[in-house]
Amino acid sequence: MSASLQFRYIFVFCYLFTITSKHIMQELSFSTELHTTFLEAIDDVIFALWKEWFWVMTRIDFKEKMKEKLWVEVWEYMVLWACKPEIAYSAFSQDSAIWLFLPCNVIVYEKQGKVMVESVRPTMLLASLSNQEVKKIALEAEESLRRVIESL
Repeated sequence: MSASLQFRYIFVFCYLFTITSKHIMQELSFSTELHTTFLEAIDDVIFALWKEWFWVMTRIDFKEKMKEKLWVEVWEYMVLWACKPEIAYSAFSQDSAIWLFLPCNVIVYEKQGKVMVESVRPTMLLASLSNQEVKKIALEAEESLRRVIESL
């Protein structure tokens, strides 16, 4: 991998982690509020992902990890790593470093009495890449994730 490509990957990650503006975060993700319990919302999201042919590769219980590692209490927060195999394979075929950006994260959290679901927008995540084929694949993934969020 070229130094230029490595720099772009590092830049994107640093950029995403330093953004605090709600407006900008809305551009980077889709979100919706659910009127269910936190646990019901997780089941609903997983079912919606499956309807769009996404696998949930793993679940990260952020609340539990923070309690385990830092002994702090945080709100309910679950990270779902979702992967749509044919899209992931297509992207990987174009650029093997694409796994720096995969899988697609979908988060479910409950804060201040609201249960929220958010999903990353792959086109925004991969905006710095020059490979047009990967950008087309990102758009396809984004359309699927948008349907997931809208179906909830």
